[in-house]
Amino acid sequence: MDDLVFPKDCPARKIGSKATRLVHYKFDPDFWDYKEVTGNDYGLDCVIEYSDDNNWKNDKIECQIKGSANISFVSNNTMVSFSLNVKTLSYALKSFNSFMLFVVNVITEDIYYMCIQEYYENNKDKIHSKIKNQKSITINIPVENVISTFEDSHKVSKYAKKSWQLFRK
Repeated sequence: MDDLVFPKDCPARKIGSKATRLVHYKFDPDFWDYKEVTGNDYGLDCVIEYSDDNNWKNDKIECQIKGSANISFVSNNTMVSFSLNVKTLSYALKSFNSFMLFVVNVITEDIYYMCIQEYYENNKDKIHSKIKNQKSITINIPVENVISTFEDSHKVSKYAKKSWQLFRK
């Protein structure tokens, strides 16, 4: 048995697992149903469906979960800065459902969120020129966009009820 070589665990796997579990845990199960996406990873980690007045109305958000033990705060600590792969951004922009970026601080267990389509709409000129020329784009998330408790998960229900057609013909 001493001759066997085993796979080594790594910090990135641990952080990713913690981040995914925290997103699942922080969404109030009385209103949200968490569905993990399996198979090839093109940028979609999970779908979270919202129950409005105990009725399932196909209101959902699609999610990309990114964990970190070292969140980068900018603009006098008013924004969380995160570098997102342009391919993931493009993938998200084609979604009919709101596509949320969740940046999870695995130390404080806070989840910072940004609707990718909304971010694009508000920063279209700045982003459009970078999509074809860069591999990643920096997304700044206001620190108010945070989920720390079950009650906070209701902040994103408005996105579950919204549909998008930015790059659909």
